[in-house]
Amino acid sequence: MFNKCEPINCEFTIDKKLFSTSDGVVFHFADIESGDLPTRAFPSQKFVYFSLEAPFSTIFRFSPDNYFNWIMSYNNKSDVRFEYGTKWIKSDGNHTRLNYTYDAIIPKKLYKGIVGYISNCNSNSARELVIRKLEKYIQVNIYGNCHINPISNKTCTVSDYKCEKNLINNYYFYFALENAICNNYITEKYWKRFSFDSIPIVMKRKIYTDVGIPNSSFIAIDDFKTSEQMANYLHYLINNSSEYLKYFEHRQENITVVKESDYDLTNGFCDLCSKIRKNIDDKKIIKNINKIYKDINKCIPRNVMSDFANNW
Repeated sequence: MFNKCEPINCEFTIDKKLFSTSDGVVFHFADIESGDLPTRAFPSQKFVYFSLEAPFSTIFRFSPDNYFNWIMSYNNKSDVRFEYGTKWIKSDGNHTRLNYTYDAIIPKKLYKGIVGYISNCNSNSARELVIRKLEKYIQVNIYGNCHINPISNKTCTVSDYKCEKNLINNYYFYFALENAICNNYITEKYWKRFSFDSIPIVMKRKIYTDVGIPNSSFIAIDDFKTSEQMANYLHYLINNSSEYLKYFEHRQENITVVKESDYDLTNGFCDLCSKIRKNIDDKKIIKNINKIYKDINKCIPRNVMSDFANNW
């Protein structure tokens, strides 16, 4: 993919021997060590801090002051945007339109409830507390380390996309709950599965609408005053197919998704390449990378989310 950032000509490498001639150097936050940081080979060389994790995962990592020029992350206030997922676009006929009809969606439903894949059982988003509230009123099946009532001991491997898709399509809803609630923090929990024929359940509506995800394509927990109220609404949708299918109506408008192979060519690294070429003389230096990264993400603390869940 790296040689196809057209019309920009860029070369990407992991060969550290080429450091001294590289216009930009990317540092993944988890790999930064205090004794292993080089000095700039020349004044205009750009040092880029790269993270796709929420600040809760990065803040205790070593990150030197006055060292990095730019931030590359999922957040739209980053110097370079590197999205977890893809983009909603108007179909041009070269992309597959997603299912939206009764015959394509409803016959697959074997379970009248919610499914999820969750491995972090003590999340900053307190999603596990929310799930425990909901399971009092509606069927909930969770796979992973935080399993709840799995219908089988056998589950899909991380790499078995088809298996996971078939399983989730058997349910009316699936949890797309992140481990942290931060601006623009939408990971593969949504992006990997949003094209499935099941309605995603997310924690906070505004985070998704802020990045252009269709407002009527998901259900947000913060739209409901109590877990019982939400469960009653989900049961209503299960028992009323015409209302349930309204969550797929946006697919009739030819709104679809760029293929991963297409999108990869323009996501993240190609945008970084373009920025370096256009801003090679930019002298910006980030004084405190952890503070800036925390500030732009505006994450909701766990204690606030726990209070919400316990009173929901």
